[in-house]
Amino acid sequence: GTPIAVSAKALKSVLRAFKGKGDISLEVDSGMLRIRYEGAYVAVPKHHEFDDRPLGLRVSRPLDSITVEREPFIEALKRVRVAASADPTRFQMHSVLFDFDEHGALSLVATDGKRLAAERIPNVERDGIPVPSQTIVGLKTIALLVHELTISKDKYAKIMIDLNGISFGDLEAQAIEGRYPQWDHCFPDRFERT
Repeated sequence: GTPIAVSAKALKSVLRAFKGKGDISLEVDSGMLRIRYEGAYVAVPKHHEFDDRPLGLRVSRPLDSITVEREPFIEALKRVRVAASADPTRFQMHSVLFDFDEHGALSLVATDGKRLAAERIPNVERDGIPVPSQTIVGLKTIALLVHELTISKDKYAKIMIDLNGISFGDLEAQAIEGRYPQWDHCFPDRFERT
């Protein structure tokens, strides 16, 4: 076949997205490396077309999901995102963290390193999401998610989300890679005074 050089970072992202032990097929077409796995499909551009920005690979496989009450969820996102870093070069902090705990709650968290906003949503209906787990969603994606949720008129919204990305309505975006600051260590486990 035709030789092609692709970014190792791109391949790592694809392999993280393709969870499981099934067969992966590779083919070169029109200067792109096409990767298929269990009905999912990703096209990776040639290496020289990449830079250091977070990737936006589109994966057609279904994501895990959460179901939330739409209007309170919109307000929670708006309250939290104001604390995120305004510096887009700080990818992990120019974002909102979706933090799922073992008790079935979802915490939305944003910080710029000096201030922190957190909103806890108890008893979120989850489908397939392992706990505990975290997904970091960029601020531009959060703005688009708020827009898509505002357009919807349903009382409840089913948002597709996992470690690799988020999807709702016409929005489909990859999550930010990396480690989010340990935000929950900012709060003591117990208080001596109330």
